[in-house]
Amino acid sequence: MTNEVVKAGSNLPAATQDDADLLAQYGLTVEAQDLVIPKVLLMQGLSELVDQGVARAGDIVENIDNEVLAKRGDPLTFIAFYWSKEWLHFKKEGDRYVYDSREPTRPGLNYAWEEEVNGEQLKHIESINVACMLPDYDLTTPYIGSFKSSCFIAGKQLLT
Repeated sequence: MTNEVVKAGSNLPAATQDDADLLAQYGLTVEAQDLVIPKVLLMQGLSELVDQGVARAGDIVENIDNEVLAKRGDPLTFIAFYWSKEWLHFKKEGDRYVYDSREPTRPGLNYAWEEEVNGEQLKHIESINVACMLPDYDLTTPYIGSFKSSCFIAGKQLLT
């Protein structure tokens, strides 16, 4: 017996621009902004949910219902199926930084934590994003876990 990988052919026609136009004509289009993908958040000391008493620092919380999935120190089983790294860019407005844009990382791309460009104060935060399933919680919905700032090292350890 041999273990051989065989690529199976398909009798299905390839999707065309005409197909996309037909779907759009009947309002059958869904775009990224139409989807709500829940996030898994590690609560920090200054997190809003910690301030409100919903969770404690170190808890892992789902952001749609604010449900605590795992208390600090308890494990959360997940199955990672995709990860990416990106830079999050913020501009200073008044006394706070406000989200401006995101950019995928690439080799050699690095930013200073804070900088001034053309008179604007900017902040750049590198983030590791992990798409995962939570088998003990919900196997029908993918979740995103983001590791940035003080959690970035934990994200690196996860990928290692």
